[in-house]
Amino acid sequence: MGDDGIWVIILAGGEGRRVQAVTRRPDGASVPKQFWRLPEGPTPLELALDRASDLASPERTMVVVSADHEPLWAPALDSHPRDNVVVQPARRGTAPALLLALVRVLERDPGATVVVMPSDHFVEDEGALHWAMLNAVGSARHRSGPIVLLGMTPTHADTSYGWVVPERGGDGLAHGVARFVEKPAPAQAAALHAEGALWSSFILAGAATALLRLLSDTLPELVAALWHCDGRRRSRDLESLEVIYERLPAHDLSADVLQTVPERLRVLPVPPCGWTDLGTPDGLTGRRPVAVIAPRPPARPSTSLLSTLLAAVGLTR
Repeated sequence: MGDDGIWVIILAGGEGRRVQAVTRRPDGASVPKQFWRLPEGPTPLELALDRASDLASPERTMVVVSADHEPLWAPALDSHPRDNVVVQPARRGTAPALLLALVRVLERDPGATVVVMPSDHFVEDEGALHWAMLNAVGSARHRSGPIVLLGMTPTHADTSYGWVVPERGGDGLAHGVARFVEKPAPAQAAALHAEGALWSSFILAGAATALLRLLSDTLPELVAALWHCDGRRRSRDLESLEVIYERLPAHDLSADVLQTVPERLRVLPVPPCGWTDLGTPDGLTGRRPVAVIAPRPPARPSTSLLSTLLAAVGLTR
């Protein structure tokens, strides 16, 4: 397990409506994808917690959840530090979710370096992803406050993912960001693949202060509304958040923040590591990630788990 001033924020409050036809329990009830138990395996949230544990202790890991999902997340987070479970009274997108957790981190460690990760990813070669996240942290620390986005090396011209186009050249592992392309048409996806564009993973690393500055510059009203609040589970805190959330518009971290200021970001290419976004239907029903390198022994899950997952939805690799 790492530490060294690294904090992790796991975003686990989504509803996962696009994949609810697949993410069903044995009794037939649909559940958000982060709580869906993979056949003979863990839930994506449990995978994310395990992934985070290689970077930071539970005391430095924030998990953002939604109040109405408590019966689903409470068992997985029963042993997690209570003050590190950030409960949203309602879903208002990924930007408010990140800000709620970021407030908590900054109160306790103003000099923190933060890794932000979703809770709906599957990775065959966890070792490759782990080293990429550490490299992103190093890049964020050794430059003047960049936010570093992990860009996954594509295996095909996917039309369901967002793409990020790196700038030519660069002075290290990370590159400047030329532009983002969201869910391109087939011909455009093929062109992006050919020119060396990357899949946007939504895994970020940066100083906590730099992340706050980015949110303040792009969504100042959101920061003004939530800066003095947090998501502690004490009832009076949740009640105060409920009042704010009633009139809070939804904001997406990717569309409303990252894509509006590409010049302030850097992208770090990740070699093929069997990465799949379980937040899309295609991520559950037809992607074939490829494990290529293993700088350290592969962490959980085993490489056979994706085959089991695909079999559960009627496909084979």
